[in-house]
Amino acid sequence: YLFVPDESQRHPEYEAGFPLNEVMPVNSTAVVTARDSFVVAFDEAILAERMGEFCDKSVSDAEIRSRFFTNSRSTKYLPGDTRGWKLTDARQRMMQETDLPQFFQPCLYRPFDRRVIFWADWMIDWPRRDVTQHMLARPNLALVARRQMPPSGPCGFFWITDTIALDGLIRSDNRGSESIFPLWLDANAASRDVNLSPQFVAAIEDRLGLSWSIDAESSSESSFGPSDVLHYIYALFNAPMYRERYRESLRRDFPRVLVPNCRNVWNSFCDIGSQLSQLHLMDERSIEESSGKSTSIPLATGFPKFAAGKIWLGKNGPCIQASERVWNYQVGAHQVCRKWLRDRKSFDAGTLRQYEHIVDSIVKTLNLTDRLDAIVTDSGGWEAVFAA
Repeated sequence: YLFVPDESQRHPEYEAGFPLNEVMPVNSTAVVTARDSFVVAFDEAILAERMGEFCDKSVSDAEIRSRFFTNSRSTKYLPGDTRGWKLTDARQRMMQETDLPQFFQPCLYRPFDRRVIFWADWMIDWPRRDVTQHMLARPNLALVARRQMPPSGPCGFFWITDTIALDGLIRSDNRGSESIFPLWLDANAASRDVNLSPQFVAAIEDRLGLSWSIDAESSSESSFGPSDVLHYIYALFNAPMYRERYRESLRRDFPRVLVPNCRNVWNSFCDIGSQLSQLHLMDERSIEESSGKSTSIPLATGFPKFAAGKIWLGKNGPCIQASERVWNYQVGAHQVCRKWLRDRKSFDAGTLRQYEHIVDSIVKTLNLTDRLDAIVTDSGGWEAVFAA
């Protein structure tokens, strides 16, 4: 490890960029429930059954602990308890509620993996209300990034969300967790503010000769708006060469946002960033619902696995055509094609349709991100396009 920054790895155009936490000053680390396996479920039916048992007066605290909290984190507390959360108190609080589904909220648990969370401060240790309030009031988007990336491996710790994001979405370790950067801030019931610094907006205006419009839906020949900025940033962070060229800096601090000096790069990145956002915000639940119910098949040990240009869900199938690059695609610490299905431990026709859609989204993602590097190269290269 280098205790003094390696100047040979520094790039002037990167140092001239804007740190993401200054571009989007309202941000926080991701939600930490301290009990994911209990308050998070794959669907509302599972969560409702679990919470119904939790507030059932005929079931003792000891039974609840043995049923749901067998992996105690500390001998200082009873199983399930933490310094700020006591099972007995939480049960008594929940028993006062007559409408438990009002607390059910969608959340993003892992890449392409939406689940349902029991969203109440008295059931979650760190709800991060300073940011999550803006994700709950009205439709919103937020970037997901890390302050420091691990010292080894690709610097691919970026994602996007339109709902509550949980710790571990891309990775959580002793170097920190994800930070969430919402685009819109709900100032009050009647208005919204944008979470973009005036200095950064002015830099785009100056470099590109565009006019800022907070009401603009998409870029025009003369103006740009909030969604353009978010899509541009998301494209930049997804460019393979950005992650490789600036990897040493990305491992030290928040990623920096570089502003191009040509409109071609800006317009192309805004367009591709919008497409990437749509791919990554895929709501797989609607795919499952449209497919109906079918028999669930347990996932065999060692599956899914990749062989001969296919992803195999079992020894004798089914299988999905895919390249090895798609199979190995990672978001942060997670190999998506492996983890998404293994977390479910079984699959039916609906699950298979979701999985196929995720694989297709990854194929399209890789095609789009390859284009990002080509656009910069054709425009003169990273140093020239983003020169200070």
